[in-house]
Amino acid sequence: MESPNDLLNLPTAQESQSDRWYSYPRTVWTTRGHDSMYPDSSEDEDLYSWRRRQHNAYTDHHHHDEIIRLQCLIADTDLLINQYSKSAFASIRMAKHKARKARLLDRLHTLEAGWAKIIPEMRQHSAALFALPREIRERIYSCLYTLPTEIILDSPDLDVRYSLLPRDPFHYLSAAVVHPVIAAEVAQTLYDTNVFKIDVSRSRDILSTFLTTDHFGSGLCPGDIIRRLKISTAAPWVASDEKWAEHRTFEEEIHDDVMRWSDDRVKLAPVLDMPELRLLELRITWAYLHSAFELRVLSPFIKTLIAKGVRVRVVLEEEDVGNVVRDKSTLVKDISDYFVPPWEADRETVEREGALDLVELQRGIDDGDSWRDTETRRRIVESVSAAQWRVFLHEHYKHWLIWRARDCEGRLEDCR
Repeated sequence: MESPNDLLNLPTAQESQSDRWYSYPRTVWTTRGHDSMYPDSSEDEDLYSWRRRQHNAYTDHHHHDEIIRLQCLIADTDLLINQYSKSAFASIRMAKHKARKARLLDRLHTLEAGWAKIIPEMRQHSAALFALPREIRERIYSCLYTLPTEIILDSPDLDVRYSLLPRDPFHYLSAAVVHPVIAAEVAQTLYDTNVFKIDVSRSRDILSTFLTTDHFGSGLCPGDIIRRLKISTAAPWVASDEKWAEHRTFEEEIHDDVMRWSDDRVKLAPVLDMPELRLLELRITWAYLHSAFELRVLSPFIKTLIAKGVRVRVVLEEEDVGNVVRDKSTLVKDISDYFVPPWEADRETVEREGALDLVELQRGIDDGDSWRDTETRRRIVESVSAAQWRVFLHEHYKHWLIWRARDCEGRLEDCR
């Protein structure tokens, strides 16, 4: 880019659509962050892919978010310069950082000057949409922002918005670029019509941060709007101690955070406050080589959502551990029916086969040489029927409700 005016020379949407080399699929928004959106070129890359990658990289290089990112980089460079200014041979050590700062400042000023010309035009053109009925506007937004596949929330843009969402290629989500009311309407469509997928197994606050952050300055948080959500998490393991077999003792241990099971509940707690949530898919990864799974940690969360009218699908997915070869048809199992209230036939089954004892189940897995035999461990875990799970989790849920009521009373007493 030679001057600020070059920003105004970017191809319009009509020009891009008429150029078969620059047209790219809408699935570009399903990528995992703006840096991974453009793969490295390879020897067998065709001309179409190369030109599309170059065009996407060019538009991303001049994105409005780059202004904030450059400001962060300049601030970081200033810290380095300040540190080296107090060291020996300061002028030599600071030279490359001062040169880098000069390059960043030059690019920042160019972008700011270019966007100062673009933003008034964007606001004027976006305000023209008010001439259309709201229903027509929503259809236009949906054509741009409703995707055929889920949006994967990963790789946050730490320099800009701490956002898990990829950069907006059209800028209609940014209240700093287009009319704020239009930006709010577009954000409403984005959150309302798409399926969002997130893995919470490695972070305690990642879901809470995403749901409660106004990512585009439009005054809207995704947690207030999203209707469909997919969450992946790891299955809590079973402790082979007799005291955790009882539901009351189990809840006491979670309350005291002895086994750090409370983290698994804290991760998912923000979902309970989503007023518009209608469909949740909870995917639980579990390694047969490790242990049985402890569903009492997640059961109150799932049962509470079901009671609120949310359709919950719970999937147990076997984790790929080592070089174990398994039948692919058994890797995923739908266990949603474990969390519905038990029927009379289930109670009769439990009376006939016996109640579920997770601690005893785990001991059976650990006894003898069965830890070397994956199939044996799997058969032991899968020997528990759905009826036994339903009765077991229902009894635990009743204890959990009692414990929660007592906990709330205790907090009220503390406040007094």
